[in-house]
Amino acid sequence: MYVKISDEHHVRVYVEPTANILISIIYFVNRIYDFFIISRIIFLREVHFVNTETKNIALCGFMGCGKSTVAISCAKALGMPLADTDLLIEKQSNMNIPDIFREYGEEYFRKLEYDIIHDLCNGKNTFISLGGGAVLNKDCRDILKTSCITVFLDTPFESIIMRLKNDTSRPLILNKTPNEIHDLYLSRRDIYLSCADITVSGKSSPFITSSNIAREVKKLWRA
Repeated sequence: MYVKISDEHHVRVYVEPTANILISIIYFVNRIYDFFIISRIIFLREVHFVNTETKNIALCGFMGCGKSTVAISCAKALGMPLADTDLLIEKQSNMNIPDIFREYGEEYFRKLEYDIIHDLCNGKNTFISLGGGAVLNKDCRDILKTSCITVFLDTPFESIIMRLKNDTSRPLILNKTPNEIHDLYLSRRDIYLSCADITVSGKSSPFITSSNIAREVKKLWRA
């Protein structure tokens, strides 16, 4: 039996006829596993290079779109250090974000956020995962424009709302209905699009999404 797995990488799997069907199945599964390992190696080989003169990469998108997971995979693939602005805010203030909102309000949080982004943008070659509301601040958008390649992770709202269900760690959507969250999503989406140098769909798995981002970034690096 002949099975073609991929035209792109010319990987083919041959399963020899055998009376033992179980052995054939095990052999086939092993070859599938090998294909994914080979594909990952090829992907990492293609994108894993670091140009110390490049801009930072900033990943933006609505809360729950998958930024944190994708950022980890993409930063590793691109060989860049990762900075998550929300985590840095919590570390610097020694408080979690819901407590910051509750004790000091959103304005205070946005000031902390801007300061973190400003400091990161003074450096180079860092993959920055932004909070969902970071680009609402025009000052943030301005410094991102000059020092970063900004990527918008465009995940369908249907996927986002499923991830946000029962999530109590996001103060801006606490006690909000799905329709109200959808309105917030729509009010931000045009801003994400306007400040993005690259827009990548978040429909796929984190690995595929990271691969797509890395390839688009590489095109800009080589332009």
